[in-house]
Amino acid sequence: MWWLWVLLIPTVAPFAPGSNGRTVMRLYDSQSSQLTTKNSFLQDAFLQLSESEKYEVTLTGLCNKILDAGAKASRKGGQDEMVEAVEDEVAYSTKSPSSQLDDAVALLQEMNRRNIAPSARSVCTMVDAAAFLSSSEAMEKTMREVKKSKKRAGGYGSMLVPAKVQGTENVVLPRDERGAEVSWTVSYLLILSLCFGRNALGGFDPDYSSFLSDFVIWGSITTLVVDNVYGIAKKASEILPNLPELPSVPDDAIVGKGRTTGKIVKGLTRLLSTDTQRECRTEAACLVVGYNLGLPCFSFRANALEAAALVYEGDEKMGWKGEAGIVRIMVWLWAGVVKEQMKHEMLLASDPRQVEGLLTRLKKLGVEMESEERGQELAKYSYLKARDIVENNAVEIEEIAERLLGGKATVGDCVAYLEGLARVQLLIDTDLGFDVDDAGALAVAHHLCSLGNCDIIGETHNTGFVKGIGGVDVIATFYNQTSREIGAYTGPWGGSSDAQNAQDSYTSMLEQAYPSDVKTFDDVQSGVDAYRKALGAAEDKSVTVASIGELTNLRDVVTAIPDLFSSKVKDIIYMDGGYNFGCGDSAGSEWSPWLGSTVDCDGAAQVVVDAITAMGDIKQVFSLNGGDVFTGSRFNDGCGSGPVKDAYQKYTSNGSRPSWDLIAVYMAILGYDSLYSSMNKVSVDVDYFGSETYIPTSDESNQWQVWIDGSRKGDVTKILDDILCAAPCRGNDCGDYELKSATNCWANHGAEDLDGSDGGAGEMGLSECLDLCSEDSRCTGVVTMHSGGGNVNCYRKSNIDLGSCDFWVETDTWVQK
Repeated sequence: MWWLWVLLIPTVAPFAPGSNGRTVMRLYDSQSSQLTTKNSFLQDAFLQLSESEKYEVTLTGLCNKILDAGAKASRKGGQDEMVEAVEDEVAYSTKSPSSQLDDAVALLQEMNRRNIAPSARSVCTMVDAAAFLSSSEAMEKTMREVKKSKKRAGGYGSMLVPAKVQGTENVVLPRDERGAEVSWTVSYLLILSLCFGRNALGGFDPDYSSFLSDFVIWGSITTLVVDNVYGIAKKASEILPNLPELPSVPDDAIVGKGRTTGKIVKGLTRLLSTDTQRECRTEAACLVVGYNLGLPCFSFRANALEAAALVYEGDEKMGWKGEAGIVRIMVWLWAGVVKEQMKHEMLLASDPRQVEGLLTRLKKLGVEMESEERGQELAKYSYLKARDIVENNAVEIEEIAERLLGGKATVGDCVAYLEGLARVQLLIDTDLGFDVDDAGALAVAHHLCSLGNCDIIGETHNTGFVKGIGGVDVIATFYNQTSREIGAYTGPWGGSSDAQNAQDSYTSMLEQAYPSDVKTFDDVQSGVDAYRKALGAAEDKSVTVASIGELTNLRDVVTAIPDLFSSKVKDIIYMDGGYNFGCGDSAGSEWSPWLGSTVDCDGAAQVVVDAITAMGDIKQVFSLNGGDVFTGSRFNDGCGSGPVKDAYQKYTSNGSRPSWDLIAVYMAILGYDSLYSSMNKVSVDVDYFGSETYIPTSDESNQWQVWIDGSRKGDVTKILDDILCAAPCRGNDCGDYELKSATNCWANHGAEDLDGSDGGAGEMGLSECLDLCSEDSRCTGVVTMHSGGGNVNCYRKSNIDLGSCDFWVETDTWVQK
């Protein structure tokens, strides 16, 4: 197909900004146009393309015009020639750099309205064009539309920096004296060179005296010797009784504590060392952090000049102006420093002075902090946040660094890669049956995936409960998300008749009440085979595993297919603790009070954690959160319907249940800082019986422990209950709409009714209801009520004002983004 791109790009018809793209796909219809010439090969080729391919051709062509014009300008001599070249080739209504992408942005907007996602190639080209224009406004427009096209919460701008500044008391900001180090080194070498040169030239003069040059040379050498040896001699004089005690060296002394030698050695290192990999890691950290923060600046080197321009020229609504915006930009400036600090004591590729430079430049521009102390406090806080983001994105940063090291990656290539990562490839390993939080966790996964945040590539069950995988399939069928690999462990762990009864708290009820193709583990492949197929079809380092049960499947997987697992998995979150790691709370007794004999389960956790730790580049996250976060009680007030609600109400006797597994799955999809949570790097030792020892560490460990802020448990409960109560989106992604749970907007109460006050638009699936709204330009959202079978009563609304709507637990409002 490459030849079609070559032929078609030069013939795309331009269109005026503001036309909403109506003329973008219109072919020239004059007789002089090659496209409509009778028997035109080009016309025939174009007509053979699908609609999405036509959009791709046009979008890429518009962006390539800017890049091609830039290439011509570089040969001619500059930006002015580039503007002239662009004006010659494209009919733009304005000459400002920020508007030169308006045509491409308008086309992408039209693609978004028609649910046509841009390819990685077109995203790459569009971002490169925006970067070439050096316009933050053009980049912001581009990334805003690219984010909309992906229909998920992650990706560009997904990382929020809390406004509350805290925890900065003991922070020591990194500093260096690179200016002094280089000047000392250059001066020292220059003096020695002049002296040696003087002696060399003086050799031709019989009357030449080398006394002065020799004095300077030996004086310089003696200074370095004293600088390094005096400290040793001073210590010896204090220890050995027969030696006179030497005087102490003042703290500010230039010689005597190794400082002069240290400066010269560091200066030589700065002048002579070249570490391309180190530079690429630093640049990658800046790009990834800027991307996650939603900053329209993808410089490979963060610098104070560009940062100050963003603040000074920025728009308040774009989020990089004001104190909150300044903090985000400071985080970006610290990114490279933090990454380099993690591997090296001395900073060479990054510059810690950029944050101070930003504050200085802002002061000159009239943008001042309330005090100098406040500026330093924000600098320390942003440094802490930069460490968090860099650590949480270590895999992505290393991948970008490898691409940069290859020498051919552009900004667009890197952004296209990051955009491709935003939709999590999820594999869930559950022990559904014994507890109901597994059912809630699956509901969380299916809901978030229906919003475009993830793809479930595999579901496996990890105990010998015959009907366990059937319950998993019931929930997947209810959400209409059954296109994945599915498998089950069939060994002795949890397979006894007593264990079967203990695990059948609600599963048989669900299988009888709801349709599914899978009833028992005899209907599916083994857990290992499901992993093998799911991972085999995935991109390298793209898969997140949510382990919310015992580790029998994972033990078999890391033993049978370790290389495949290592190459495909980027991170794994364990809902660990005494039940899952300790084989049903056996506490080393080889007998679970719930499931009986622990044969074929004991040792599994130890094998898995040790094996993945040895793999090195897979992030392991351990979560014990959820015991004090109770969900499901809202079901009793009338919200929700379906198998998960039925399971909760039967298991809890219309009560609620801790949310261990729900939290783990939510974090696996939306990030480990997504539930008012943060991570600590640890070293985890797991013994044969699953007992865990956590040791805080700052080394290169790939193990982390995640904790939710205890003061936000109520907020976490609401987030999870909102998901449990929501209707299933069984059609296309519902990511164009935002859920406002337990909210009722109606006439004179925050909205205008489009379908009357009685029957609304009728009973239908949620995705059909949202599509019905999208087809009406007046509609800004819908109110839904469960009507049974996963369907809803649909009420379309316009002019929604959420602040004026009513609280009503039985209704949800979905608002267009």
